[in-house]
Amino acid sequence: MNVVKEDHLTGLEHALDLALRGWPVVPYLTRDSGTQLKDWPNLATTDPEQIDAWFGLGQPYEGCYVATIPGLVGKCVIDFDAHPDKPNGFDTAKRLGLPSTTVASFPSASGIGRHNWYDGAASSKAIYPGIDRKSKKGLVRVTYLLPNVDDVYETLPSKFQIHDKAPSGREYRGHIKDWCDGLSGMSESKTIADELLKLPNPFVGHPEMLRFQTRVVCLGAEGHGGAPEALAEAADRWQKAPHKSGSNSPELDFRRALEGAIVSYGGEPPKPCAESHPSEFFEKARLKSKTLAEAIGHDLAVGPDGSEWVYKDGVWTNQPGEVETRTVRTLGDMYTRAHSSTMEKAVLKGLYLPRINLVPDSGLINLRNGMLDWRTLEIKPHQPEYLSTTQLPLDYDLDAQCPNFDAWVTEVIPADCHQLFWEFLGYMMMSGNPLQIAILLYGGGGNGKGTVLRLLAQMLGKNNISNVDLRSMSENKFAMADMFGKIANIAGDIDAKYLNDTAQFKQITGEDTVRAEKKFKDGFSYNPWAVPVFSANKLWRSADDTEGYLRRWVIIPLPTELDHNSGADGVVVGIAPHVSYAHGTLSELHRPEWVGVFGPHEPIEHLYSVYSPGGGMRKEWYFHQHTLDRYMLLLGQLDLGLYDARPDSSTFRAFIVVSLGQPGAGLPTSVRIPPGVWHSLRWASDSGMFLNAKSPGFNQQKPDKFRVPMDELPEEITWNTE
Repeated sequence: MNVVKEDHLTGLEHALDLALRGWPVVPYLTRDSGTQLKDWPNLATTDPEQIDAWFGLGQPYEGCYVATIPGLVGKCVIDFDAHPDKPNGFDTAKRLGLPSTTVASFPSASGIGRHNWYDGAASSKAIYPGIDRKSKKGLVRVTYLLPNVDDVYETLPSKFQIHDKAPSGREYRGHIKDWCDGLSGMSESKTIADELLKLPNPFVGHPEMLRFQTRVVCLGAEGHGGAPEALAEAADRWQKAPHKSGSNSPELDFRRALEGAIVSYGGEPPKPCAESHPSEFFEKARLKSKTLAEAIGHDLAVGPDGSEWVYKDGVWTNQPGEVETRTVRTLGDMYTRAHSSTMEKAVLKGLYLPRINLVPDSGLINLRNGMLDWRTLEIKPHQPEYLSTTQLPLDYDLDAQCPNFDAWVTEVIPADCHQLFWEFLGYMMMSGNPLQIAILLYGGGGNGKGTVLRLLAQMLGKNNISNVDLRSMSENKFAMADMFGKIANIAGDIDAKYLNDTAQFKQITGEDTVRAEKKFKDGFSYNPWAVPVFSANKLWRSADDTEGYLRRWVIIPLPTELDHNSGADGVVVGIAPHVSYAHGTLSELHRPEWVGVFGPHEPIEHLYSVYSPGGGMRKEWYFHQHTLDRYMLLLGQLDLGLYDARPDSSTFRAFIVVSLGQPGAGLPTSVRIPPGVWHSLRWASDSGMFLNAKSPGFNQQKPDKFRVPMDELPEEITWNTE
């Protein structure tokens, strides 16, 4: 049983009061009373029944001290120690300019120390001589009346947030210098310079080195500047000197001695790291696999398939073979092939690494400059705890404008689908597929489907997408593995062949747990959430006509025929949207919002059809001075010879041939022929039909049609000349 001071709050009543204020509690035993409860970080509770079972009358911890774990409720305690035979935390704070009090500050149980309570969880460790940080897995004995958890606390100052993350090898290597820097003044101290002069030359003895280092570290702690510089100079002298000890690694000897000096003053030495000498990971030629695992694997995570993941620049990425690479680089010449398999097991199975379960967070979008909460438009700093595996190659800029893209959407997407299209782009940036949908961009060729797919690939990043086509998604057993960890699956035109099996497609879009398999590797299970995006010129038939299959498809129509470079100024070709259905086919010819063959302010004033039952060639060239022709092919295939006879045109004297095909044939279906452009026709099919939309209309009394004599054709025309 604990022997406590009368003025200390202890026992059942105090424990229940703390729990009522929101603090999870657990019994606290002093060193004289026994060891703490096993697994105390997971036992702390606010449950009155459990608290009574601990502290109640006749119970094992009746009248015992009460402790809490600040990190469980997002708090942190800075513990200042003032024990006479240890470094004084208050002196350290005064020397380094650290705050030693806050709005929630209480004397510790010793009566000479102090607990300062802050908002903000952190790791628990000694951060300065005489100053400890207690938060996550930090046990704090509370012998005073602590305010409610929800009361106002100051935020943990940045000077107390040092070493909050698992240090990398480079940080471990620099930890000694950082520690000395924190103890040193701004200007060089003559006292430390004098200590350096006392070293014998050559500097050869290990005891000499240890005594010097300990003295310099202590002087640095007292505020004398120049400690890091003096240690660096001594290290250089040590490595260049002849060594009586016959050491194979003078640098390692020096660093180990310096660690001993820091420990002797109460500091925390660095652990072996990826930049340590290889000999630190062997004991009598035997590999210390646990020590090496902690050195090279502390910043890794493991995926559901046993894959290796690395956190860098705000995102976790899959890095196959990372453990082996680090093992080879760390052990250097001491590496053998057997070490790879040993270390893979020691790191991935022996360490408590974060698990990358690829569970999407649909509320946050990972961007290069932070995590965007799209509901509030708040940008948050990156944190490895988010376990985010997809980062878009974009920066968030609330004021950004995209006038060119806005104009493109207006031209290409039907007006009644604009909202759907913008929602589609926003949905693709999210992680997950909560609506359980697949996207189909639908329309004839040359109408922007490929542009949308390329836009998505650029917006989402090539590392975040897969490219499995619909048929492979339904039939290929390895397709599931290709989509692992991807935010979208983007594939081009779907063929119109009959689709027999949709079960795997519905699993992928239904947030089901699926079984994936990579070639020559063990299978694994995961929940795919890559949104499938496809494009198609024609719809396909499927064996599945159930609501469970059909409801997953969201179709975005792209019916607008876009401009095609024809090679002659003002001559525009386009492709009409064309679909097949139960009773035949349907082809759109014109919409007012289309810009291209039908330009703005160019009305259709005269519309007529031309039918050629025998095909053949029209052996003539003609042009209009004021009339605009718009040909729209309905049947067959028609070749048009075009010659630019306009002296003020950028393509003056250019000759081109344009081939038009009937809808669905994959060729342009329409062409715009400006005034002044000579043209001639010949059918590439046995028969055919087209419409001509003239502006202005044909005037029989004064026709605007002029034939060019065949003997006056310029040499550029090499077609229909006889």
